[in-house]
Amino acid sequence: MSNEVFGKKRPEDEHEPRPDRFLEQDRRSAEQRSAAIAYLAWPLAAFERWAPREGGSDWYAFHIRQALWFGNVAALAMLLALVWPVVLAALIANIQATLWIYGVAFLQDIALMTVWLLWALRYARRTAQGEFFTVPFLARWTGSPSPKC
Repeated sequence: MSNEVFGKKRPEDEHEPRPDRFLEQDRRSAEQRSAAIAYLAWPLAAFERWAPREGGSDWYAFHIRQALWFGNVAALAMLLALVWPVVLAALIANIQATLWIYGVAFLQDIALMTVWLLWALRYARRTAQGEFFTVPFLARWTGSPSPKC
């Protein structure tokens, strides 16, 4: 196999090590991307929490823990939003009341999904920019931010 592509040396053939500052910058940007995605897809935060990356920063660990709790609370809220109309409709044997209950529940589901999506996008954007913040209603479970993060 030739060592040249279009008259230039292939990058993988150059064995000069990258400076440590570039490796640190790559690690930091990869952590920011992973933590930001975890707010939108919390099962990724669960995977990162139980199989942590080697050499991950405290900032990254805090955001993964916070994203996991954010996802857990959101999943619980959506589950309750889906269950309450079933329970109430089972208790009320009136068809017209059941239709109204499901109509209200549908509007509530849309509102909850919109609020969750806006919060998740906001937290993901802030995390992708490297910001260190605490989600107010999660501070009880995630702990207070450490000054060394």
